[in-house]
Amino acid sequence: MVIDLTSFCVAKYKLNDDAASAVVVDSQGFSNGTYSGGEADTHTIHRAGKINGSFYWGALADKINTNATFQSTFRNNFSMSIWVKPIHGRPPTYDAYFGVSDTSQNNLITLHQTPAGGLYFEYGAGGALTSIETSALFTAGDNTNDWHHIVVVAEQSGSKVKLSIYFDGVFAGSYISDNNITMSNYTNSLNLYIGNYNWSEWDTANDMLFGGLDDTMIFNKALSTDEIAFLYNDGAGTEDLIHYDNIEEVLFSSITMTGNEVMIILSTAKVYLHEIPQGTALPAIVYQQDATGFNDTAQETIALKKKTYQFTCWASTMTGAIALSEALQDVLNATKGIYGNFKVERCRPTNESDAIAETTDENLKRKGRRVDYEVVYQEI
Repeated sequence: MVIDLTSFCVAKYKLNDDAASAVVVDSQGFSNGTYSGGEADTHTIHRAGKINGSFYWGALADKINTNATFQSTFRNNFSMSIWVKPIHGRPPTYDAYFGVSDTSQNNLITLHQTPAGGLYFEYGAGGALTSIETSALFTAGDNTNDWHHIVVVAEQSGSKVKLSIYFDGVFAGSYISDNNITMSNYTNSLNLYIGNYNWSEWDTANDMLFGGLDDTMIFNKALSTDEIAFLYNDGAGTEDLIHYDNIEEVLFSSITMTGNEVMIILSTAKVYLHEIPQGTALPAIVYQQDATGFNDTAQETIALKKKTYQFTCWASTMTGAIALSEALQDVLNATKGIYGNFKVERCRPTNESDAIAETTDENLKRKGRRVDYEVVYQEI
């Protein structure tokens, strides 16, 4: 299964910044944030993180101003993902992980860790509010060595709003509002804060996070359980937005993404040229793995793997089959580099030949161009 969140990720703050600057880079390019608080710059608050670097909050006014309201995002289904390492599993007050509210609290989004060790997620639009609070999720006492992954989801559910919380990849609870809430009514001109709460009545001297923050992302969709599991990555986390289960998904997603409107038929067994399925819409590409490949034991640290595939491009005319084969090869020849959790070292043709599907009916006769490809790759 291919998971591709690239087009749904509005902003992504990896929090790897480590410079004599207050700039917090949004790797999606939507809105760079600005750090302010007890230290001078991101170099001072930089620590080793869950994934590469992270920020450490140790002063009362630490925050990241995202310099964006995210109003259009919060007017529709959305999700937020964040890695946290709080100093206290039972903070004395409600510690804010992120949040923003207008002065009257008619339009807001906020996530807090509660004194009971749970999470409190609140959303409001047009003066109608709803919230969900979980039971204890953090262990009592200090958690200075524990990173945790939190995902919150808000989605329109008829005339109501459904809020959901996931903790370390596991569903922690959901709640559908009792009152009617229309997400499109969310109107707020104030910027979202990360690691604090942008509200004029918020007690920044007492109610703020102490601990670590890492890899914070905002999505303009309600993430699925599979997508949340991908971000959690069995507790290892990831900065990637694309995941492939196997190298075949890398290769054939590339073909689809080029806009070539063709049917691709996978066979686990060798497909002989005369066995192109009758009734198959043309043009079509039939492919199968032609060999089991190898693991490069001479380069165990690189863990190179190789597979070879046989492709047959079918069309009603040989000219069409050749054109389809050339388009396929253009795509495969360019398939090199990093694709999510795979790195393709090389993808090259090894053989090419023509074929005709045998039939006594000239109107059903199909022309084909076969090409064999060798793919060398590694999982990263």
